[in-house]
Amino acid sequence: MSTMHVIVYSADQCIDQDSLPSAALSSFLAPRSFASHFLASSVDVLSLLLNVSPAVVLIKHEGGEDVARANVKEVISRLRYGGNSLGKRVFIILWSTRASRDARERSYWSRKQINMVTDSFSDICTVLSEIQTHLSLSPDETQCTCPHCNLSLTFEYLPIHVGLYHIQDPNPVACPKCDQVVPNLPKHFELAHLSITSSTASVGPKYRQPVFALVVCRRQSDGRFLMVDEVSSQGWWLPGGGVNIGEDLIAAAERETMEEAGVSVQIKGVLRVEYTPSNYGFRLRVIFYAEPLPLISQKSDNSSPTRQDRSFTPKTIPDSQSAAACWVSLEQFGQHLPLRGREPLMWFPYVAKGGKIWPLSILTQEKDEVMFIPNSESSIDAATEKVSSPTLRIVKTSNDEYERSEGESTVEFKFAEIDEGD
Repeated sequence: MSTMHVIVYSADQCIDQDSLPSAALSSFLAPRSFASHFLASSVDVLSLLLNVSPAVVLIKHEGGEDVARANVKEVISRLRYGGNSLGKRVFIILWSTRASRDARERSYWSRKQINMVTDSFSDICTVLSEIQTHLSLSPDETQCTCPHCNLSLTFEYLPIHVGLYHIQDPNPVACPKCDQVVPNLPKHFELAHLSITSSTASVGPKYRQPVFALVVCRRQSDGRFLMVDEVSSQGWWLPGGGVNIGEDLIAAAERETMEEAGVSVQIKGVLRVEYTPSNYGFRLRVIFYAEPLPLISQKSDNSSPTRQDRSFTPKTIPDSQSAAACWVSLEQFGQHLPLRGREPLMWFPYVAKGGKIWPLSILTQEKDEVMFIPNSESSIDAATEKVSSPTLRIVKTSNDEYERSEGESTVEFKFAEIDEGD
């Protein structure tokens, strides 16, 4: 097995090198068969690339320095387009707090073919471990070729590799196993070719139902909205996706938000239910309003937990679900952020201005009882409140007329079961 090189390049001269967790990173890399190179000059990086084919290049750059930014772009250009035969086989990480938390900066570096933008040392270690584990596997009889970079891989690693390295590359591509042209190769591979244990394991893509749950999630502490950087460079959008067969709508909204954005949310209400018929059938979309779940932290005196506000950190590791996620302010949102669709343009200002949010009780199953909500009530929590009002019971009489009986209780409406033979 050839040596796997990791180049760690600190581009900003203003950064105190002692402040970087270089020692921690070095100790992490050492037992994992990586040869690490810690450099502070773009000239040194470019010289090293003449003799070394790196597996990973980690660039520390916060921005603000024109020279440093130009040096980073030069290194990326050399890696992707010349001076190194690996091209897209190199995994490039931009280690930057500023870029990680700014959707516009993320989009800028994504266009430069950066694979991952993060400020999480833990996420960096996770990705390095993943790459090292699978690149060190011995080839077996079941091999395939990545359609993006022509790297020979095991079938099990192909969807992971494409999700990490190429999730922003243009799609669709042909599946190397069945030659079917698909819009999302990792998802297709997991559904069609790999043995998985999820609830959708036996449901192929052509059997997906046309029902979707989208989520408008707002962080109350600063009014920012959660957005997802979609696969294949489609742009930023709401977290959400298809509802699995047999899955509850609210559960699907929570699952999709966690998968695409990495944030646990509480669904608070409904913004709109959309039913769109067509010559081919229909499409049903439910757009939910949500807020991030508050952190439950333990007090120092070991007493009962207390809920606190927390800015949940969205995901930064790319995969088949999305490239990343970010909290976005309305000011950032309006400054030429590339969008996949118009939904954020519609719903972010609507929620920010206090538009009506409907209670979750409007989504029910056929077996559910009717819950009374006063016509004047506008609170999204109205459905959970008891109402002091008489019980109304409708009874069918023998003369095909209806009588009404009243009593003191919570309001409910139902037809009494009448034996038609009586």
